[in-house]
Amino acid sequence: MRIILLVIGLIIINLSNLTAQTFIVKKNQRQTITKNLLGLEEFVMEDNSTLVISGLASWELQAVESLIGNNCRIIADGTNGKNGKRGLSYTGSAKDCRSGSHGGNGKGGTSGRNGINIKIKTAFISLGNLYISTNGGKGGNGGNGGNGQQGGKIKWENGFKKCGGGHGGNAGYGGNAGKSGNGGNVNVEYLIFEDYYTKPLFSINNNNKQMGYISISVKKGTRGNAGTKGNPGKKGTGTDKKSGKYASNGKSVAEARPGAFNSIEINDDCLEDLPSQTNALIISVSNYAIPEPEWEIQTDTLYSTLSNLYDFDTIQYVKNPTADELRLKLIEIFNSGSQNNWFVYLSGHGVKYTPTAEFYGFLAADSSKISFSEIASIMQSSNLNSFLFLFDACYSGKMLDNTWLTNYSPTKKSLKKTYAVCGKRGQSIITAGYEEESVSSDMTKYLIIELKENKSLTITSETLFFRLVGEDKHVYPTQRPSFGKAKRFRSGDFIFHLK
Repeated sequence: MRIILLVIGLIIINLSNLTAQTFIVKKNQRQTITKNLLGLEEFVMEDNSTLVISGLASWELQAVESLIGNNCRIIADGTNGKNGKRGLSYTGSAKDCRSGSHGGNGKGGTSGRNGINIKIKTAFISLGNLYISTNGGKGGNGGNGGNGQQGGKIKWENGFKKCGGGHGGNAGYGGNAGKSGNGGNVNVEYLIFEDYYTKPLFSINNNNKQMGYISISVKKGTRGNAGTKGNPGKKGTGTDKKSGKYASNGKSVAEARPGAFNSIEINDDCLEDLPSQTNALIISVSNYAIPEPEWEIQTDTLYSTLSNLYDFDTIQYVKNPTADELRLKLIEIFNSGSQNNWFVYLSGHGVKYTPTAEFYGFLAADSSKISFSEIASIMQSSNLNSFLFLFDACYSGKMLDNTWLTNYSPTKKSLKKTYAVCGKRGQSIITAGYEEESVSSDMTKYLIIELKENKSLTITSETLFFRLVGEDKHVYPTQRPSFGKAKRFRSGDFIFHLK
C-alpha cells in the first residue's frame, strides 16, 4: 500500500477524540478561556472577535473545520511582572547623639511570564484575517532604595558636651530588575480547502490585516529597570562622625528570547489511518434473454480503471450470477469484518413485479430475482467499517426508501475533506435513478470518466457523487441519480485512494 506522510510527527487529527462539538466566539465579543480545545468538529471566530488564553503554560486547538472572520484575535501573552516597592526613607534628624536610621532596600521587580505556547491543527474552511499574539510579559522595575536619615545632634548639659552627634544612616540598595518573559512558540498545522481562494500567508511579529493572512507575534518581553540607590544620611552636626554609606543600584538581568513559529500544511491523505483492508466488488449482469453487451464492455472498463489507478487490496469481478449466487456473495462481502472497507458496484436490470403485492427487485442472469428490500436488509446488518454501494439499475432509487437511510444531496459547502472522515464508520449508497425512474447506463459512463480524470489523492463517496451530479458537469436526460447514507454512521465515508 502507498502511504504519503509528512515526517513531522502526527499530521492527522485523532478523530477518535472528537466530541462533535462547535466552539464559537461571537461577533464583536471578547471571551477568555482557561482550557485546551481538543477534538472539536468546528471552531468559529466571527468578525471582530477576540479569544484570550489565560492561566496555561500551553494551549492546543484541534478542530476538523475552522471558520475565521475578519479582524479576529487570539491573545496568549505572558502577564507583566510587578514593580518592586521603594525602600523606606527617613526624614529629619535622629534623636540627639543617635545615628540616623538606614534607608530600606528597594524590592526587586517580579519576572514577566512567558508567552503561552500554542498548537493549532485544523482545516480552514474560510479565513478572513487572524492575529495570534503570544508575546512575553514585561519584567517589573526594581524599587528604588530608601534614603538614610541624618545623624542626631550633639547634646549639651550644663555647658558640657554629654554626647556627640550620630552617624548618618546608610542609603538603601536599589531593587533588582524583574526578568522579562520569553515569547511563546506557535505551531500551526493546517489544510486549505481546494476551492479556497488562497493559501494563508503567515507574517511574523506584525499585525497584518490583509484578507487570508494569519499574523503571528512571538516577541520577547522587555526587562524591567533596576531600582536606583537611595541617598545616604548626613552625619550629625558638630561632630567628627561620618555620613552614611552609599549603596549600589539594583542589578539588571539578561534579555529574554523571542518565541519560534512553525507552520506545516497537512497532506489530505489518510491511507495510513484506515483499517487494514480496502476492497472492491464489481457485479454485472448483461447476459439476459436479450443480451446487453455494451454493459459488459462498460464494467470491464470500470474494472480496469480501478485496477490500474486505485489502491485496493483486492478487486473481485463477478459476471452474470444467479439470484442465489448474488445473495451469497453480498452476504459474504457485507459481513466480512469490521476492519474492512468495500466498494460494491451492481449493474443490470431492475424490475417491478407483483407476486402478491408490488415488489422491486434485481433481475439475475437466470431470470430469477432478488428483491431490493433483501439487498437493503443485507447492507443494514453489515459489520463493515465503511462501504459504498453503487447501484446502476432501473428503479434503483427505491433502495433509498428504507428508514435506516437518509437521502440527501451533498453541496460544495457541505462536502467534508478526507481527513475529517478518516477512520470513522460510514455507509453510503448511490443509485442511478430516483424512485421509479427507468435508467440508461449514463451514470456508469460518467463514473468511469470521473475516476479516470480524478487527480485528488483521495475521494470520498460524497465527493464522487457531487462530481457526478452536483457540478452540472454531466447531463442525465431521463434519470436523477440519488445519494443516501446510513443514519447511524453519517460521520464517516468510504474513501477511494489513487495509486
